[in-house]
Amino acid sequence: VTKSAIDYVKREFEAIPLVERAILKLANHSGIRIQIGRFPRIYSPSSLLFVAGFWCEGEGKARDGECEREEETRTEAYAIPKQAEDNFNGLSLDDLLFDYRVSIADIEKTTSLLLLPQSMDVEKKNR
Repeated sequence: VTKSAIDYVKREFEAIPLVERAILKLANHSGIRIQIGRFPRIYSPSSLLFVAGFWCEGEGKARDGECEREEETRTEAYAIPKQAEDNFNGLSLDDLLFDYRVSIADIEKTTSLLLLPQSMDVEKKNR
């Protein structure tokens, strides 16, 4: 993700260590964990958030089980636009949890959401 996207995350949502720890714990230390839900204690209660935790960015770390340290986790969150919330009605949180290593672009394609403003570039990686 480009620097502008990181700046957007910092401006729109302050990543909280508690969320990072929860995501890391749920994820079994591999790949990416995605949660979609409301987090009233850390953000506006009415906002539906898309939260992604990324870790083990270093080559081979996931394979070698070297992802124990919290500082290797990065959490990004995006507020889902009100007009897009209908996409998630009737789904349980379990339906929205994934363990795939995916790019933001892949997530957008899967969920039909535009998570980043169009002016931002999303780095495409071949994995």
